[in-house]
Amino acid sequence: MRKRPSQQFYVSLSNRSKLLLDATIFCLFAPIGPASDIMALGSLHPLNIAAIALMAGGVAPIYARAGFTGQAVRYVTAGLVFQLSVILWLQFSSLDNPVPLALDADALATARRRMQIDVALLLGFIVIGYSAFIQFWNREGTRYFVQNTEIRLAQRIHQKLVPDVAGRTRDIEWAGFSRASGDIGGDLVDAFEGPAGVIGCVADVSGHGVGAGLLMGMFKTAFRAASEETSEPSEILARTHVTLAGLTEPNMYITAAAIRVSGRHLHIAGGGHPPALIYRHRDGQVEQVESTGPAIALLDDFNCRTVERTLEPGDVALLLTDGITEASDGDGEEVGLAGVSSVLMLSARAPLHTLLARVGALATHGARADDQTLLVIRAR
Repeated sequence: MRKRPSQQFYVSLSNRSKLLLDATIFCLFAPIGPASDIMALGSLHPLNIAAIALMAGGVAPIYARAGFTGQAVRYVTAGLVFQLSVILWLQFSSLDNPVPLALDADALATARRRMQIDVALLLGFIVIGYSAFIQFWNREGTRYFVQNTEIRLAQRIHQKLVPDVAGRTRDIEWAGFSRASGDIGGDLVDAFEGPAGVIGCVADVSGHGVGAGLLMGMFKTAFRAASEETSEPSEILARTHVTLAGLTEPNMYITAAAIRVSGRHLHIAGGGHPPALIYRHRDGQVEQVESTGPAIALLDDFNCRTVERTLEPGDVALLLTDGITEASDGDGEEVGLAGVSSVLMLSARAPLHTLLARVGALATHGARADDQTLLVIRAR
């Protein structure tokens, strides 16, 4: 189960910050002890005041942790046991002083001294709690602003690494985009014209956030470097795998589809990626081209093959990531390849930016759970 933002925030705190937060919450509720003595006109025994303050202040951080951590059973049970123990002690102890029926001068003086002590305790809890809160805010506020600044910088770098792509040659035109689900995405779309034709790719890094975005940038660099040495899509992916295999964590990998279009000949290779879709203008049908190898940087060895298809004028090839196919449509069902194929058949003749918008609109229902990336190539 995915953690709520408050739980994610609490997990990120240091032990010292958690203690400061506990102290703040304790001091917020502990004044119930001296306040109870004020209401009882100073008749509570000091041990009873301490017990009430300890119960009210001590149980509050315990219940707070139940919400912060999501471990409700553990912390609520501990809080109830602690609270019940103090209540039973208060119930069976006989430490209180009786409230005098008539307040003479001595009684008034005694009550006044007790009220002064109670007010001093109240103010003490407020000062200590406020001090703990300020320390907590200084520590976590500084950490937040540092991290936020780094994330904004990473976002700007990410936008430069994964811009929208578009272009055309005598035989084809292409366009593509990538939309991140969070601050920083792990998807990549890339397409450029080289000596051997137009080379492009769509890639999806496992996971989300800064780590995925960093690996995506490394993938693009390695992919571009490999494409300068060879134009064969399968060989480009293989060389990219060699570069990245020793640089990734065990649970990180990249699925990718690479293409080269020379004239109207489409060469495509995929590593653990969703199938490419090819709309055939002649009969209005959509062909699926499956991946021919494993994900990149997942296994020690990488091997895939290039598949060749001929594009006729009006044919459209579409590459995408599973952020599109696994998104929910208006009926709460997955979009799937069938949903994308339907839009592709209906909009294959539309301008490419319109086709991209219509396919992208399939995955706009509800919150975006994953990055969404598309690349389309149409033969002219």
